[in-house]
Amino acid sequence: MSVSLQKAVTGLSKKFYNVQALIHTTALDDDHRSYGGEDDVRGSMKGVQLESYEEKLRERKKEDKTRKLEYMKSALGDDFDNITAYHEFSLNSDGRTWRKQELNYTNKMSLGDMVMKAGDNLLVNIPGLIGEQLFISQDERQREVDAHMGFPRSLRNIINFTIPEGYKVVGVQNLNMNIDNETGAFAVQATVEGNTLNILVKKLYKQTTVKKENWSKFMEMLDAAFNFSQKKLLLKKI
Repeated sequence: MSVSLQKAVTGLSKKFYNVQALIHTTALDDDHRSYGGEDDVRGSMKGVQLESYEEKLRERKKEDKTRKLEYMKSALGDDFDNITAYHEFSLNSDGRTWRKQELNYTNKMSLGDMVMKAGDNLLVNIPGLIGEQLFISQDERQREVDAHMGFPRSLRNIINFTIPEGYKVVGVQNLNMNIDNETGAFAVQATVEGNTLNILVKKLYKQTTVKKENWSKFMEMLDAAFNFSQKKLLLKKI
């Protein structure tokens, strides 16, 4: 499956993604200009010394492009352990200025093991595109202390899947759900428009600290997210 994955991150959640997005890019090199400062290095160099510096900088940036692809394939492995190839990275906005606070970047990659044949039909793990979800083992279903979440936050996945010609999606309505309580929420809305399957997935962490007494309520959201990510949709041959 060919996937174009765009991430848009704001607020405290950027701390999870800053390194992933900015390493091996020019974002840090651009900070002086972004904040009106001077380039101390170039200001102190002239002639041959400056030319040598510029040449080494060009070489480093060229090497960074290769390193970035290798790094992103490894970094995204936390969510997708089936990346067969990582093709392209684009930093749309580094989120490091007051006027452009959103961190926004795009990954283009190929995922394996997403499609299974079932006779003339196909089973496709489209829900798995939300990434790996936490699985709560039996031993972790009882807590003796409260659970710290870091900070309240919301995550939204918008999936637009192009239905292959000659197929139709079966059972889209079975994806829809809404789990909502005082600790968190997980909701899915799925529709088909023309040859595109659109899935909106919302996951909400409502509390900084989940009391141990409410752990079972929090697991409702976690279980719903994990079970959704494991589903496969039937593409029926027409």
